[in-house]
Amino acid sequence: MLDQAPSTPPGDQEPPSTPPGDQAPPSTTFATRLREAKGLRSNRWIARTTGIARESVIRLLRGDIECPRLSTTRTLAKALGVSWQWLAGDS
Repeated sequence: MLDQAPSTPPGDQEPPSTPPGDQAPPSTTFATRLREAKGLRSNRWIARTTGIARESVIRLLRGDIECPRLSTTRTLAKALGVSWQWLAGDS
């Protein structure tokens, strides 16, 4: 018979290393953070509010543009109510 490690009882699991809402894990992409900040807002709303072309918004959300300009990041962050540092992955 093989020795087995004791199982962790339900509810006694270790907490995640980073609490939800604290920081974006470094492995998340700009597109992932942008989708999270976007919530239920439409691509059209983001384009109209920021002045960024809707096609560019779509490309940012898809991850086609991995590292947008700082001015774009700041504009998006202001419209979506998040810090530009968080959106850029610097927080």
